Amino acid sequence: MNFDGGGHYLLEAGSKTTTSVGKGGKSILTMDSEGVIDLSGEKKISIKVGDNILEINSEDNSISLTAKVIKITATQSITIGNGQKKADTLSGIAITQTGNVDIVGNPVNINNGKGGLVNIK
Repeated sequence: MNFDGGGHYLLEAGSKTTTSVGKGGKSILTMDSEGVIDLSGEKKISIKVGDNILEINSEDNSISLTAKVIKITATQSITIGNGQKKADTLSGIAITQTGNVDIVGNPVNINNGKGGLVNIK
């Protein structure tokens, strides 16, 4: 074993290192000298920092983000898959943009017959 004197295990690889756990490589971590990190799991990958969680789950084919605030920032565009956005009645959805905001649909439903106020400025 290679320790640094402070009780920490050190591993240095010139080109590539892979850690595999489970029969047939059910969990694999690979890092190379180009700065590429690949983390693979057969069922689920979780990254946790405090109460914040990123979870990718193959059993229910989902990606879950859990945090007090979730921010998505793109320099060009953000696309939401099948066009369905859902939010509870307390939080709503806010879209802020200095350029054009395009809403495309056939049809585009606003309040969908539920009444209420629509503000257009």
